[in-house]
Amino acid sequence: MRGEIVFRFNSEKTEELATPVDEVTLDAGQETLIRELIEILGPALGLDPIPCYGLWLRAVRNWQIANNRKAATITKSPPRDRAKAALEMRDHFVLLARELLRSPEQRVALSSAIEDAFALYMQKYNRRPR
Repeated sequence: MRGEIVFRFNSEKTEELATPVDEVTLDAGQETLIRELIEILGPALGLDPIPCYGLWLRAVRNWQIANNRKAATITKSPPRDRAKAALEMRDHFVLLARELLRSPEQRVALSSAIEDAFALYMQKYNRRPR
């Protein structure tokens, strides 16, 4: 993680992330995963838990729209497909988080910090049997 970098986000936009997100369908395991990712990513990015959670839900919603399927269906997929879906959601998260930055110069560092946290996900959570 790149804890030495202080990311500066637009406070008005991050406050909007506390509003509910409609049509995101997660199972209990996915909900737990997102909460654990927030514990890793929030502090690394300087985001409070509620805006970080809202950002993840929006990333999941964007993935659902792009793939025309509910996120809860991923749990029945083979590991390779789960990993692909997770990376795609991470990419949506990166795009959304970049829009919140006050300083566009921080985009590369932000992407790297998110990728580092997601590497932990790939190691820890995506080893379930088919």
